[in-house]
Amino acid sequence: MTDGWLGGDLAREANDRFAASYDDFNREYMYVQWTGKLLACAERAAGGFSSRRLLDLGCGTGLSFLPLLDRGWEVAACDVSPAMVSAAR
Repeated sequence: MTDGWLGGDLAREANDRFAASYDDFNREYMYVQWTGKLLACAERAAGGFSSRRLLDLGCGTGLSFLPLLDRGWEVAACDVSPAMVSAAR
């Protein structure tokens, strides 16, 4: 890892190293419930949705957007970590 934020990318490097075990580490997290509550709050705040398209910034391995795909959403996603994006694909 590089040292310090200037001249290095600690977030990318750390997440690249964590990507292989991220899903095992987060296996028990309740993504279905969390995304359901998130969608309900967003829908109330927006007064409804005109489309079913979503952008997931910092998607990690994709665990958080899988329940959204199951609900019929079209998801575009990105992450600072190429290893995390590879796992999400």
